[in-house]
Amino acid sequence: MIAKSILILGGYGNAGLAIARLCLEYTDARLTLAGRSQSKAVEAAAQLNAQYEGFRVAGLQADASKEEDLKRALVGVDLLVVASSTSPYVQQIASATLESGVDYLDIQFSTAKVKVLQSRADEIKEAGRCFITDGGFHPGIPAALVRYAGDNIPNLERAMVGAVLKIDWGAYDIGASTAEEFVTEFRDYQAEVFRKGRWKKASMLRMKNFPKIDFGEPFGRVPTAPMMLEEMRCLPDMIPTLRDTAFYVAGFNWLVDWVLFPAGILAMRLGPKVAHRAVGDAVFWGWKKFTKPPYGIVLQLQARGTEHDRSKVLRVRLAHQDGYFLTAAPTVACIRQYLEGVAMRPGLHFMAHIVDPALMLKDIESMGVEVAIKEDTSL
Repeated sequence: MIAKSILILGGYGNAGLAIARLCLEYTDARLTLAGRSQSKAVEAAAQLNAQYEGFRVAGLQADASKEEDLKRALVGVDLLVVASSTSPYVQQIASATLESGVDYLDIQFSTAKVKVLQSRADEIKEAGRCFITDGGFHPGIPAALVRYAGDNIPNLERAMVGAVLKIDWGAYDIGASTAEEFVTEFRDYQAEVFRKGRWKKASMLRMKNFPKIDFGEPFGRVPTAPMMLEEMRCLPDMIPTLRDTAFYVAGFNWLVDWVLFPAGILAMRLGPKVAHRAVGDAVFWGWKKFTKPPYGIVLQLQARGTEHDRSKVLRVRLAHQDGYFLTAAPTVACIRQYLEGVAMRPGLHFMAHIVDPALMLKDIESMGVEVAIKEDTSL
């Protein structure tokens, strides 16, 4: 059987390289690293070929903003993985992918991107292509953890997911476009929770909407804020017994949370074309200068319900020091399921909805993510 061919757009970036390395370790796929710089793509491919056997990596130039450029790059490709900060070009990318008869997976967090893909959902399904969006860990994992709880608690009633992200931003070479894209998404930030059977906006005036969550060592109990992820929205339809669910995230640092983000959001609303780059630069500077140790990322689920008239509680905790690795691991776990046919169905899907959650947890643990699962059943 001929190995599948995967093109990673943004393949020489932080996330793209992490995905490529894990693909080389855990799949037999052939890879092409692509981006605007031909020399960077070729150099990164040569470095990977020197580290891994089989000479399975190539590098080429491809500009996401140019549809014809992408079509040329997609010749002979089975799956396109978008790991670049190119969500404004999702129309061109989707068109090139569909016309090339290629499947699609992205790790971008963008409400606008999701809306564009949803507007083409019928076209994607009619073409028989599998499009997977919102990959990675945040989004990507939270709704999958709730589904895992639903698979293990027959009458799941409550499932809360929280994340704390303390990243040593100074250790990474992050482009201005990455910070700008991140800030742009926060302009449309939505604080929604599913409580007592319906979605509602979380009032900024009620402290219970900003719970302190115990993330264990080394972070302990930290305040969090609700954050709506589109993958969470249809969970109540998927799990009819669910009455309460939400995703909560801890802040970055005091300057970014309380000064730069509020001021930046206001600036972007007043002058969006001018402010995006300046706000992105300011937030990235705030990340680097004011985020202090301990560093690391924790994502955890706390769920409860009943089984055979007994109360059942489930806790799942995922942890890793490297944010890009924690983005790459579930993405490659999804790619493995795609290659095996488990997560390969025509249509548009959120990654958190199409993966087998138990298999994903098993795979990311084997890759090096700390996974701890605890269950407790009582009368």
